[in-house]
Amino acid sequence: MVSLFHNPQKKKWDLSIYSFIIKIFDQAIFLAPKINALKNQDSLIVKIKGLLRTKEAIAKNQISFECLELLLSKDFKQKYTPEKWFKNISNGNIQILEQTYTLKVTENKRNLIYKNGILERTDPFTI
Repeated sequence: MVSLFHNPQKKKWDLSIYSFIIKIFDQAIFLAPKINALKNQDSLIVKIKGLLRTKEAIAKNQISFECLELLLSKDFKQKYTPEKWFKNISNGNIQILEQTYTLKVTENKRNLIYKNGILERTDPFTI
């Protein structure tokens, strides 16, 4: 699933950033605006808002590029339980709790188009 980056100077959709990404990385997954992964022979970059902040978190939750590829399968979801910090300023304490985080592809804003059970592309809703 690919999202386009907007170039405000040209006032149109610009794919030049994808040309740049393809030259540096062998594979890329853009599941949602805040869920993406980039991979080449030397490195792996995984960004999931609300779940990952460090390489240790990726290792602890055993998140790999292949795990995110599985999310492209129809009706597939993955659950993780990262540690979350909850601050209570009025009581002056911090609680560290495990909270379930579910990753899945949703059809909230776009129609999902599957081919042989694998997400191929999305189309905008027509009203």
